[in-house]
Amino acid sequence: MVTACVLPVTEANTIQGHWATTPAKVSLHVGDFDPSEVNAIQAGGASWNTFFQASKSFNMFDMGPPGGGNISSNAQSTPTCGSGTLADGTVLYKRFSNWTHNAAAIAVTTTCFTPNNNGGLATIFNAIMEFNYVNFYVASAGRFPDMQSIAVHELGHLLGLDHTCGPLGRPNQAKPFTACPDVNADPNNPVIATVMFPQVFFDPSGAGEVKQILTADDQGRANCAYTPGN
Repeated sequence: MVTACVLPVTEANTIQGHWATTPAKVSLHVGDFDPSEVNAIQAGGASWNTFFQASKSFNMFDMGPPGGGNISSNAQSTPTCGSGTLADGTVLYKRFSNWTHNAAAIAVTTTCFTPNNNGGLATIFNAIMEFNYVNFYVASAGRFPDMQSIAVHELGHLLGLDHTCGPLGRPNQAKPFTACPDVNADPNNPVIATVMFPQVFFDPSGAGEVKQILTADDQGRANCAYTPGN
């Protein structure tokens, strides 16, 4: 396990911010997720909590009671960035229609930041997480991502990490200094194994890859987001 801040030069610009206090509360929108999905999302949170407990002695996320989670009736279409942290924390939603993001995105976490004028990391104070049930998870889409793997990835964004590599030049986000490796030409590149790699692969049946274990890269960068002074 990596317990120090380790930030590769190629990923020096990939930490977007951090929460000022932990654990950050995560709630599920009422009626959206079935029990198996709740369990998978909570298991994704447990991956980060187990790591942060060992590395920093705190839980990163408050995922609510096992098997049920924190429940919210908030009906946000975008995060509330004009005020402070909501009592329900970050709310997770299924989107069955009106998906307004890139159709190739399985899920999107949108965060609100307060800049640090002293040069440290911005502070995250609100967010929402949306799962794309228009283009994924449903029979008509034919692609079924592993929910726990997606939850680990999106919760990585929620704690303040951007992807481990490009695509480059996305507006208003931290930008990796390097494009992602070609998975066909360089399949053993360790960046591909990270939970924060931006691409998900599917087998011929439409089942998504399983990627639930934090790599040294994921752990080292997560430590950097919660190093004293940031």
